[in-house]
Amino acid sequence: MNAEGRLNVKETHCGRVLVVEDDLRVAEMIRFALESANFQMVHVDDGRVGLEQAVSGQFDVILLDIRLPGMDGYSICREAQKQVTTPIMMLSDRREDLDKVLGLETGADDYLGKPFNPLELVARVRALQRRKRLGAPEVASEDRLQLGHLQITPSSRQVTIQGQPVHLTATEFEVLVTMARRPGRVFTRQDLIDLCWGSDWVGFEKTVDVHLRRMRKKFSEWTDHDYIKSVRGVGYRLEPG
Repeated sequence: MNAEGRLNVKETHCGRVLVVEDDLRVAEMIRFALESANFQMVHVDDGRVGLEQAVSGQFDVILLDIRLPGMDGYSICREAQKQVTTPIMMLSDRREDLDKVLGLETGADDYLGKPFNPLELVARVRALQRRKRLGAPEVASEDRLQLGHLQITPSSRQVTIQGQPVHLTATEFEVLVTMARRPGRVFTRQDLIDLCWGSDWVGFEKTVDVHLRRMRKKFSEWTDHDYIKSVRGVGYRLEPG
């Protein structure tokens, strides 16, 4: 540990994290937590600059404050997830469930309310990073999953319905592939959390519902078939078309 009380950061970082936050005190707390866990952090305090950095594709995880000068976090998230698959976590001092759902509806992969425990922040960042790595190319024998008109190619992370491309976020893609490998099986929320987020994940359980609802909306642009079925009181299943 150095004279400033930080853990020494090795030359090889665990990953690069973009933090878009205009509160310098919060940004410094995040920096301490991330660099102590051996992450490299890039900080910007303006929304428009944050979007430019976010779409560069040079980061493992993006942390976005909601209230920002220049451009708010919701808008950054919507635009960024159209261009990159980098996992995004929203940060806000609004802790109500409605605000969490709104943050996730914009395309975010996770949501953390302020004030937060630095250890929880690092744990969430690691979980998002792990999920991104799990989305790496699959073995050739599983290079294509075909469920009616829904086609998934894990190696290139492409999804099409009736030949039309469907853009999914990194988390949506991971959930879809997990369900597509077991078509017809009913998954509880906890099943999907354990398989896609990790059994050590601590967060907003209804995150699962929001991601599945977003996927349904995207699918509905190209088909009338409801691939994602709700099983009342139990969970969800993927039903081939």
